Amino acid sequence: AAALYYVLGENKAMNFGHVLVCDMGGGTTDLALIKFYKDNSSIKFEVVATMADATLGGDALDNELFNRAQRDWRVSAEELDDANAALQKITEAKEILSTQESCPVSVDDTSGLSRICFVSSSHIRQYWENNETDLGRRLLDCMSGLKASVAMKFPNFNWADTVILPVGGSMKIPSLRDRLQGYFGGQLFNMRHAEKGDSYDSVVLGAMLHSAIHSGSISEISNSGISNVEVVGRTLFPI
Repeated sequence: AAALYYVLGENKAMNFGHVLVCDMGGGTTDLALIKFYKDNSSIKFEVVATMADATLGGDALDNELFNRAQRDWRVSAEELDDANAALQKITEAKEILSTQESCPVSVDDTSGLSRICFVSSSHIRQYWENNETDLGRRLLDCMSGLKASVAMKFPNFNWADTVILPVGGSMKIPSLRDRLQGYFGGQLFNMRHAEKGDSYDSVVLGAMLHSAIHSGSISEISNSGISNVEVVGRTLFPI
């Protein structure tokens, strides 16, 4: 759906190309290289390769940051007055770091003593960029696995011309987008909707376009003249 929105909603003049959809939400990471080409009133998507990690996402990062915060607070989770509330504060701080460098997080321990630490963008960069960390290694495994799969089919594939499409709440993290672009070397596309803080819009609007195509009202959304969408390979969304 995100690729469909990019091709018809954001780049209508492009008739052929490749889109690397990088979808990381709260719980999972999914990478998919998709080839698209238009032919008169039809558009065809071919899924070239996919790679996924079923437990790598924003929740895993929250847990890493929470463990780090416990060391800075000098308390264990059991010694916190409300460990779940403390974890929620870490999650909120992480979201704030999409637009600023650091954020204070204050919690109370079971004795009523207030403790404070700072969560920073440099902490997050360390987890994603350092291949020695669990998150960094697993992200590298996903990226290298996708590249290897593509290389088996197309040894001379040109990643430089590929558009990298970040999707999902975790893709709001600048260092994560930078890591993906640095590894694949493609053109990072920042949707105007994502710049407003809602990186889910590309999926929602792509689903709207798909529905409009099959209901015959596509002109109301994109004026593209496309009346048929075909997916070759794995199904990205119900046709």
